[in-house]
Formats: sequence, structure tokens, C-alpha cells
Amino acid sequence: MFGAFAAALPGFVFGYFTTADGPASTAPWVYAQIAGWSGVSWIATTVVAVKWTIEPDLALPALAALAAGVYYAFAAPQLVDAVALPGEVVRAGFLTLVAVWWWRAERLRRVRARARPADQDVRATWSGSNG
Repeated sequence: MFGAFAAALPGFVFGYFTTADGPASTAPWVYAQIAGWSGVSWIATTVVAVKWTIEPDLALPALAALAAGVYYAFAAPQLVDAVALPGEVVRAGFLTLVAVWWWRAERLRRVRARARPADQDVRATWSGSNG
């Protein structure tokens, strides 16, 4: 199914960072929690994308930005320690990186939209069919 990985990724990242470290005997619970959050993310994304007919060209970059945002929200303290820079500098750098990446993705999306035949419905690709 098109976009399933991108739809589940924010939940995977959230599940990973909200799982406590433990002995190997807790591995099934860890996998279940991460899979559960991935499933919640996938379902929520699918419902939103289908209900509001969001084009994949817009949704996929937005999901990537959301996953990156969740990752950096949880990883910020470790990153600040690792690079030995003030937290504000690390956050500003990350936000700049995401903004540039988002601008590039949006620019590419518009170029593709102009090149797409007018009768092609890109929203249908979420369900796996084009017509």
C-alpha cells in the first residue's frame, strides 16, 4: 500500500522514544508498544488523508517532517550534549534544516503537479488504484 511506511513512521519514532529500557525478557513488550504506536499513526494518517483527500505529494513530505520533528523533540537533549552547543543553536539549526527541506519538497511537488495530466487523480493512489 502506497505511503504505509511514511504513515507509520511518526508513530514508530514516538513508540521507540517512549519505551523504557529493560532486560531482554521485555523485548516482546517493546516490539508490541512500537508496533502499536506505528499502527495508531498509520490509522490516523489514513483516516485524515482519505477524509480530507490529501494528495500523497503533500502528505508524504508532511509525514517525514512530523517524524523528524518527533525524533528531534525526544533526541534534543542527547544532541545538545553530543555537539557541545547551546540548545537554542541546535534547535535553530534543526528548524532551518527542516524548513529548507520542506521548501525543496514543496517546490518539487509543484513542478510535478504542473507536469501531471489534468485528468489524473493523484488522490486515488492512497487506495492503491488510479481510477
